[in-house]
Amino acid sequence: MSNRPDATASREEEIAFLAMEEVLGVSITLADAGGGSKMPDGVWTSAVGRCIVEVTSPPAKELMAEWARAKREGEAQPESGSVSLRLNQLADVCTELLGTDWAIDNIEKLRAQPAEERHLFLFARSYDAGNYFYRLSDPQDGERTEQIKEIVLPDGISDVWFRGRASRDPQDPHA
Repeated sequence: MSNRPDATASREEEIAFLAMEEVLGVSITLADAGGGSKMPDGVWTSAVGRCIVEVTSPPAKELMAEWARAKREGEAQPESGSVSLRLNQLADVCTELLGTDWAIDNIEKLRAQPAEERHLFLFARSYDAGNYFYRLSDPQDGERTEQIKEIVLPDGISDVWFRGRASRDPQDPHA
């Protein structure tokens, strides 16, 4: 399970791989990286055995079409919007997101491969999903903005990663 020699990861995949490598202390190898071959994006071996990851996002066809048009015309590619917060329902929203068709397709791709661990790394191309991912990592006065109850993981998935945002502690350059 490997890419052709000239294959490279997308920016989102690179970010996901780097974050996971830092947190898990592993080295992730490209497996599919957007190749469309129904294979996961990354693979590594840990003490438990073979581990795989799929890096994906909710579809944002209208936004991506607008960005493509702006790029062709040499314009900036701004993004803005608003979304109902559903305060104190963050885990519910994330669990619902994992039950959508596009997420299920990616979960099934992971389940179809032999592995001891299956990781799903989610990022957002649009404001609505990104807003919730940010809320998983947003501190407010040293506390999280809301208490997050446990997110229900799909069967067969070991971990779900949400790309939020974080800032380094100015007092600790290694944070």
